Amino acid sequence: NNSEQAHSNFSTSLSIDPSLAEGWYSWGSYCEVVYEAHGNITYLEYAASCYLQAIKIDTKLAKKLMSKFLLWLSFDNTSGGDVVGRVFDKYGEGIPSSVWLPYVSQLICSLQRPEAGRAKALLFQLVQSFPQSVYYSLRTFLLDRREGSPLSKNQQYSARSPQASQGENGQKQKQRPAAHDWGFGHIPTVAEAFAAGKQVMEVLRSEWALMIHELETFIHEIGTKFVPTPEERLLA
Repeated sequence: NNSEQAHSNFSTSLSIDPSLAEGWYSWGSYCEVVYEAHGNITYLEYAASCYLQAIKIDTKLAKKLMSKFLLWLSFDNTSGGDVVGRVFDKYGEGIPSSVWLPYVSQLICSLQRPEAGRAKALLFQLVQSFPQSVYYSLRTFLLDRREGSPLSKNQQYSARSPQASQGENGQKQKQRPAAHDWGFGHIPTVAEAFAAGKQVMEVLRSEWALMIHELETFIHEIGTKFVPTPEERLLA
């Protein structure tokens, strides 16, 4: 009863002034608290939709909410039907790409996590408006995961040894709970993450060819003219 009354009060107040960002934020906070207390996935959906409405009205709220969305997308409930992801697809349109700028590195790393599809879509948006903010981190990501890199070799070794972690630790692994109560979707391999990052880089290079050439020249200049001398290496 108290929950229904609270929803009714929030709904009434926002029907009077739907542009009140703090009202949407408060409603979302209430739904999040209820979800954490009772585990009802419906309240997580309500919280996500309210938060997105609040961010659309006042982007200042993004500072404390976008990291929360990244966390939710990382552990989205696959058995519940991709709840937060569906809400984001439905209500995320109209949110400025700039709110994701502090999280470019996290979005790029998400290309190797279950939320890779939505992370790639967000990176495509950022590339259109903020190419330089994406380029350096994406370049590093691709260099670390190209064929022959340590990360690539490590995953190939792991794929050839699926039973390496069994044996003495087998009993401990059996006692470990499955992933997380939220569940996990498909986790991309290093090769799949590299392919997704390469697609973003290809769009970046095609849309901003001249700027990318200048950035590559700048990186080359740093690599050739700021190399430490043999004496400096010995003293390091």
